[in-house]
Amino acid sequence: MESVELAILKVAQEGGYLEQIPEEKDQIAEEARFYVQQAEEAFQDRKFKKDKTVLAILNLAKDFESSVNKQEEGKDIFGAPETQVWKSLPIPSDVKGDPTALPIDFSEVNAKELMRLHSVYNGYFARARWMLANATNKLASATHLRDAEYRRAYALAVNTATEKLTQAQYDVNAKTDEEYLKLDERVRIFQEDVTSLKALTEIYSGNVDRLSREWTMRQDEEKKY
Repeated sequence: MESVELAILKVAQEGGYLEQIPEEKDQIAEEARFYVQQAEEAFQDRKFKKDKTVLAILNLAKDFESSVNKQEEGKDIFGAPETQVWKSLPIPSDVKGDPTALPIDFSEVNAKELMRLHSVYNGYFARARWMLANATNKLASATHLRDAEYRRAYALAVNTATEKLTQAQYDVNAKTDEEYLKLDERVRIFQEDVTSLKALTEIYSGNVDRLSREWTMRQDEEKKY
């Protein structure tokens, strides 16, 4: 029997909003959640209230939300479950409480605290990489949807033009379409998330390496005596 998630993506594909349906079950669920959200937002716009694709997705979404509520209890801002597993692997947990600052000077840090910091920042690094993966998936989905809307708006501009325009003029008309602008803004937001998370993963990776080097250096010093 076909899953609700897959049915949603097939509707989105038939409507020209999705180019290719992913093969992995987790990605299908994530993409379905994204298109349900987009359909809910589009329905608020009067011109989409009778759109067959939007209405079909919203109708399927009733069953989809019921399925999601049974499978998940918590999600972070990117929709990634905090306490579940992915393909039998534990997902890096979210940070609880206030984050731990990394000292600039390690000379006053004892060995026990050094090991604690290494463990904490390795956890930050793992969590940031997981969030980056989810943000990257969100960006890809948003980009697909925006590009599909561009093609629709471009075709509409060509078909409704009262006089022959240049390709550049059709392009401008498509990119000033209200729905395209909304989707383009969503792409921009997700791109900012990806950029920020990439920076954080690089920073945390450097922190873990620095802590490892400090520990190795101290171990080497102890061996001399």
